[in-house]
Amino acid sequence: KSLEVQYSTGTTQLVNLLDTEEYQTITPTRQPVEWVKLTIVSVYPGKEWEDAALSEVRVYARPD
Repeated sequence: KSLEVQYSTGTTQLVNLLDTEEYQTITPTRQPVEWVKLTIVSVYPGKEWEDAALSEVRVYARPD
């Protein structure tokens, strides 16, 4: 449901996600960073499982 994105620069971003299995895009900070930390803040209720998981994360470098 929501995800906190923390960057090595100290910037944080709270992202609201849709309840879908489709890819979703997050527009990140425009500053160069060394690392990114993703923290699941809240989840949509599941039908089978009581835990939460991310099935795939893709990170792309911005072209110069």
